[in-house]
Order: sequence, then C-alpha cells, then structure tokens
Amino acid sequence: MADTYNQKTDRQDTAGSVYQREIFKRRSRYILVFSVLTAAFLIVTVLNINTGNVHISLPEILKILARRGEGGTEANIIWKIRLPRVLMAAILGERCHYLDSYFRLSFPIRSRDRLSLEFRPERR
Repeated sequence: MADTYNQKTDRQDTAGSVYQREIFKRRSRYILVFSVLTAAFLIVTVLNINTGNVHISLPEILKILARRGEGGTEANIIWKIRLPRVLMAAILGERCHYLDSYFRLSFPIRSRDRLSLEFRPERR
C-alpha cells in the first residue's frame, strides 16, 4: 500500500517538475526576445540619431544625451530634430500596433483563407 502511494507522489512530482520546466523555458524565451528587441531598438535609435547631413560620432551623441542639452549646434540638432523624430516613429509604431489589434478584435475574419475584409459575392 505504501509502495503505490510513493509511486503516485513520484508521478505527481514528475508532472509538476515538467510543468515548472515548461514555465521556466517560456519565461526564459520571453526574457530573451524582450532583451534582443530592446537592444535592437537602442541600436536603431542611435543609428537614426547618427544619420543626417551633419555627422555626429557615437561618443559625442552619448555626451550630448548625458549633458541634457548643454552644448552647441550638435546638441540642438539632436535634441530639437533627430531625437523627436525617433521618438515620434516609436510612438507611431506602437499606436499602429494598438490599432491593428483593436481592428482585428472588432472585425474578425470569418475564414482563415481570406486576408482582407473585402466584399465577395457568393457563388451560385
């Protein structure tokens, strides 16, 4: 009797540990993807700030961002032109994602083979 009880608890422990491993894998994957996307966003942000008619080096960009606006022409270019452009692009991308999600929830596509909601008359 005690032997069957131990077998049941061993099975439950195994099932619990498998569940815990799956949760750990999923969380690790989410953290990895979030970290990669954050790093990519930061790299693209620096590249966007760096590109333009006036070339500003990476150390100079970091100095200007650390000083928060103190400086000459390069600081004005970054704070008044390039950084607002980058931030508006990020906000616009986030808003487009939000609106796409809202649209997809509000108007579900009834069939999986159609990619749009255009009107198609029924065939007779």
